[in-house]
Amino acid sequence: MFTMAHSIRTCLMAGVLAALLTPVATGLVLKRDKLEVGSDAPALTVEEWISTPFGQPTLEKGKVHVVEFWATWCVPCQHSIPHLARLQKEWGADRLQIIGISEEEPKVVKPWVIKQGKRINYAIATDKNKATREWMKAADLKGVPWVFIVGPEGRIQFIGNPNSTDFDRRLNDVLRGRFDIKKMQEAAPLFERLRTERERKNWRQYDATLALILAIDQRLFREAEIDQIECMIVEQKNPQAAYVKAAAFIEMNLQDDPEAVMWLSERIATDPDIPAEHRNYPMAVQAGTAVLDQFENATVRADMLARLSNIQMAAGNSDQAIALARRAYRTAPKELKEDFRKRWVEMKSQADG
Repeated sequence: MFTMAHSIRTCLMAGVLAALLTPVATGLVLKRDKLEVGSDAPALTVEEWISTPFGQPTLEKGKVHVVEFWATWCVPCQHSIPHLARLQKEWGADRLQIIGISEEEPKVVKPWVIKQGKRINYAIATDKNKATREWMKAADLKGVPWVFIVGPEGRIQFIGNPNSTDFDRRLNDVLRGRFDIKKMQEAAPLFERLRTERERKNWRQYDATLALILAIDQRLFREAEIDQIECMIVEQKNPQAAYVKAAAFIEMNLQDDPEAVMWLSERIATDPDIPAEHRNYPMAVQAGTAVLDQFENATVRADMLARLSNIQMAAGNSDQAIALARRAYRTAPKELKEDFRKRWVEMKSQADG
């Protein structure tokens, strides 16, 4: 969670290929003849809406949707309610719409939902045939709970358990524009080529292949740009040109992609492959600090606080680092707090010697 991978071999290629090879239980592998990750989401047709706090959902493009199939009698489904409610509140209805669908009769679901009161802040519907057939049966799923993440382009990006960490990670990535299985499949052979060109030190072709990857989706593959800067420092032995490129990257993304600026800053400060004499700590600290206030989502903000903490510690600013680690712990959602607390404690112990 807290440190960036430091090479294209361990970072981007691993991420892209893992996304294509992980078993279907994690919601990543494309198959044929059934609804799956990468499929266009079916229309959302239900028998009756029980609750629509943000208006009746339509799966409009440009917004991320989570469609959960659940039941009032299901204990794991009940456990997912506060978690889904927190996600709905944290990301806001303009970016995320969560929809719960039960096969039970409306006369069963409606009073149960009313009894929950404000605990359920997302849309609830009942359906026995239409949505159940077009989603659950089409995906060859049985039992509950099951959840589908539908990306802003209307494609399914995850199928799995709403109580799993895989679901949390994937939703976070999709909401931040960091995951699209179809585009990752398209880019996979290019990443293989990029790795080969780097190994051969064929820098002209490396740059050309990178340009093709970024043409698919620059935001999705932003780390490839950061890898290029690291490569210029470590393998091309040209830190001066690398930091000129880094400064341009920071200026271009300060507003449009502040998360990427933090990634680059952390890479500059902590990448073990970069020699100490070629680290630009002032650039890393200044850029990371400049973008910190742009992160409002609690999960993302906690992660960015932790990353800036790493940067400050690497730069020798232990007091600032510890203070940031503590802020990350205090900011993190409750289900993530323990990880951030451990990091804060470790950092204090490290500073104390």
